[in-house]
Amino acid sequence: MMMKHTQGPWAVKLKDRKWVIKGPDKKHSPVALVELEGFGMGPSRAVREANARLIAAAPDLLAALEAVLPDLWDGIDLATEQSVNEAWLADALHRLDAARAAVNKAKGGEA
Repeated sequence: MMMKHTQGPWAVKLKDRKWVIKGPDKKHSPVALVELEGFGMGPSRAVREANARLIAAAPDLLAALEAVLPDLWDGIDLATEQSVNEAWLADALHRLDAARAAVNKAKGGEA
């Protein structure tokens, strides 16, 4: 089942000892919360901040990846017509499959 996410852009703000990931309007906020500290458990404060920023970048990353997928496929098609190295082609197809799986996972499908 494909799910629809809160549209971006998302932003990160430190508030009340949490990294708050906010959507573009109050109706869709907060999108997520990341605790500032784990009180001796879990990732460090720096890792938690990095996680919050990665979460906030998710809509932009998804849109960018979806935008380049057709170009990647076209490039592979062109390279195939020009008889490229089979190892390069296999690697390129593997990367394309990984990109497609990431988009599918982000939309609620299986990776």
